[in-house]
This record gives sequence, structure tokens and C-alpha cells, in this order.
Amino acid sequence: MENLAQTAALKEVSLSVGFNELYQLGRDQLDHLWETEYKDKLPRDDQKPPFTPLIEQIDGASVPVPSATPLTNVRRWFMSSEGNEVLQVQRNWFAHNWRRTGVGVTSSSELPYPGYKAIRNTFSDSLEMFVGYIDKEELGSFSPLQCEVSFVHHIPSGDIWNGPEDLSNVLRMFSASPEEKLPGLEGMRLITKYLMPGPDGEPRGRLYGGADTAFSTDGKPSIILTFFARGLPSEDTVKGVTQFLDIGQEWVVEGFQDFLTPGILQSLS
Repeated sequence: MENLAQTAALKEVSLSVGFNELYQLGRDQLDHLWETEYKDKLPRDDQKPPFTPLIEQIDGASVPVPSATPLTNVRRWFMSSEGNEVLQVQRNWFAHNWRRTGVGVTSSSELPYPGYKAIRNTFSDSLEMFVGYIDKEELGSFSPLQCEVSFVHHIPSGDIWNGPEDLSNVLRMFSASPEEKLPGLEGMRLITKYLMPGPDGEPRGRLYGGADTAFSTDGKPSIILTFFARGLPSEDTVKGVTQFLDIGQEWVVEGFQDFLTPGILQSLS
């Protein structure tokens, strides 16, 4: 997976944690958090509508992380100069995103994917700083409820496939021949999910796999593949959060390998 992730097909990696709402974490506190903890490395600041993180349920449902103040739950983006790294912070959710932006030393260069371990370490260090800040400012206690790791790949058309009618060359589940009654496939949106058992056999989360047909900016067909693992931290600490993220990343790795055909995996390596 790391070999596959080194290719241009990888567009985004996201690590996040939802937690019990910190009611005292308002706009002023987020301003101060950025100024004192993150501004040197993430000099760009923006404000977005709040994100609604979800918690996995044993019965297969997903429920929102509790928030008593959705209208005032401000989400801030602290970004690197190049825009490829984004730290997202709000009262009940914290995330680090790496994005392939196409911005680098020159206008035609791209900043390389640093690898999962580097992104995980950045997330862990940033989360430690956040927890330290809310402790120091007496804004509440960090109580994680759900962790998530996500990888997004874009697979452009080419030698292996030319459009939705060739999905059997990309996704293993489409390997069967279609019925003659149906015309060529125009588009598709697919979501799959798999239980992730813990050491005791009890569910500790779920792995989701998604595939959407789309068109790139030059009008050529592409497939957007999204795999993410979401579940419970092993303990109510930053270490517990990163432990689940590492497990989730392993599931994502193996999920991609099982989801895609050998031919498309070879073409992307």
C-alpha cells in the first residue's frame, strides 16, 4: 500500500478523532490556540462550517458525536503555506489532512507524499499540543469517542480501463459479465462496509470502501476510491487514539489490495 500510496493516484490522507464537546472552546480560544501553538508551522488560517463526526454503532448505524452547540461550533483550518497540510479544530473534533495540492517549489512541481508514519506522527504531536493547551487553559478534559483514518485515490482512465463499462478491470466484484439486456454502464456509486473485530472478537470499528465514477478536469473518466476505518480508541489518551489509527491503516492497506484487481494494482505500482 505504501508503494501504491507513493503514486499520483493518492490524493488525500486524513486522521481524526471525535471527542466529548469542549464547551469553552470558542472563537477567542481558537485564535489563541493558533497564535501560541500552530502558527509557526501552519501560518494560514481559515474558518469553515462545523463538521459532523460520526460514531459507529454495533447494529450497523452511525450516530453524530454529541454537540449541544452546533450553531456556534466553529471549525478552524490551520494550513501550511503550500496548502498541502491542514489541521482542523472544533469543539468536538480534531483532524489532520495531507492533500496533494500540486503546489511546490515551482508551479509545475508537487510536494511528495511523506508516508503514513510521518502523517501519523504529525497528527499525534499536534493532538498532544491541543490536549496540553486545553489542560493549561482549563477548557475541559480530552475524552475521545471515535477515531478515523481515511485514504482517497483517484484512478484515471488509461490502458487498464477507459470508462465505467470497464469497471471489471478495476474492481474485483465487477468481474462477472453483465446481462445483455443492459447497455453500457454510465456511472456508479458504491459503498461497502466490514466489521473490524478486536482482540477479544468483539467489534471495535468498521472499514468502509467507496468507489465513485467521475470525470477529471480534462474530461476523462476516473474512479475515486475512498477507504476509511472508524472505531474506538484503545484508551482515553492520545496514545489510545494513535493505536487505533495504526490498526485502521493496516485494514485500509489490506482492503485496497482485496478491493482492486491485480491488473490495476500493477498499473498503479
